[in-house]
Amino acid sequence: MSSLHAGIDVGGKFADSVFIRSEREVTNLKGPSTPSDPAAAIPERLQKVVGKEDEIRHFSQDTTLAVNPLAQRNVARTGLLVTRGFRDILEIGRRRLSDPNNYSFARAEPSVSRRDVREISERLDAQGDVLEPMDEADGGFR
Repeated sequence: MSSLHAGIDVGGKFADSVFIRSEREVTNLKGPSTPSDPAAAIPERLQKVVGKEDEIRHFSQDTTLAVNPLAQRNVARTGLLVTRGFRDILEIGRRRLSDPNNYSFARAEPSVSRRDVREISERLDAQGDVLEPMDEADGGFR
């Protein structure tokens, strides 16, 4: 019996998947997505690769269903909750530039307007454990 690790990404124009069998054999599949039912690609991809002798040891699935419309600005007015002190994170837009000497670089408009960003007090550590609990009476929940 061979162990299989499977990862499938659905929701965009394509459904992408990668399968790793016994740490050596890698299979990549890319096919059109089914916009009316993005999850339909998951069993379809599994049936193409997974055999009777395979044991799925790890399975991960992700989707770009929420990210793509936001990046394309194809959504209704959207709000964003951020940790207190980070309200301007989208406005600052820090990222690596391909050419740091290009002074005519045009910064992209933030995907969420600053007026729709609210700060909350909750803080988490690197493991996701709550260091400071969220107060629902906080400004983000008006």
